[in-house]
Amino acid sequence: MAIKKHIKRPPCVAPDCEKEARGWQGGSIYCNAHRILFQRRGRLHTIKQHNIGLICSVEWCNKVCKSEVDKFVKGMCPICNNRLKRTGTTELSHSMLKRRGIYRTCSVDGCEKNESGETTYCHVHWNKLVYLPNGGQAKHNASSRQYRARQHKAESDEHTISELHEYWRAKGIDPKRCTYCDAWHTKWGHSWKFSQGDHVVPLKKGGTDTMNNMVPCCSSCNSSKRAKILYEEWTPPKERIAV
Repeated sequence: MAIKKHIKRPPCVAPDCEKEARGWQGGSIYCNAHRILFQRRGRLHTIKQHNIGLICSVEWCNKVCKSEVDKFVKGMCPICNNRLKRTGTTELSHSMLKRRGIYRTCSVDGCEKNESGETTYCHVHWNKLVYLPNGGQAKHNASSRQYRARQHKAESDEHTISELHEYWRAKGIDPKRCTYCDAWHTKWGHSWKFSQGDHVVPLKKGGTDTMNNMVPCCSSCNSSKRAKILYEEWTPPKERIAV
């Protein structure tokens, strides 16, 4: 059995490289590492950027590059650079800013209140359907009370939930108790703090979206009454005669 002799290969022609050239029969004069580097990058040397002591270029980020392990990219720390690739922006969401104790103000000129949720508006302007500066389109939720009022072209005073609750208290109406069945707010199926109430005269039947046409209502009575006229098409549970 013939013993295969080791063929000595010529050294890699890259500077300061002591490795053997691989595949020299096919014309390669580099070792594997330099051959791959030359094919992919077109050069034989590696470029190392030393960013030690550099601060992340993002305004709100104060991360400092302490070693080569941090690998700052384009002046940004790895976290900000990955966020830029993933979302297209280095801006943080409202929840992430809140964790850092940073609160942005409402985007409406002259309003100094903090923005709420994931929107750029405070609670008051969000509920009042603030018009956006670009195009003048209303920013609304399709299931909101204000949007339904606009659909039916009903008169509206554009009140907020907090203003509505204050109006009820001034009239001696408890916002935590249903008007139709006297159910306490713990049995409503939703939080009374966000209750928009029920239109006594439905919007479809010519009712207005004003505070004098609103009463506290639980989810059960609200879904049962729907767009029915009170005492004509629908009777409150507490006033029904037991058979």
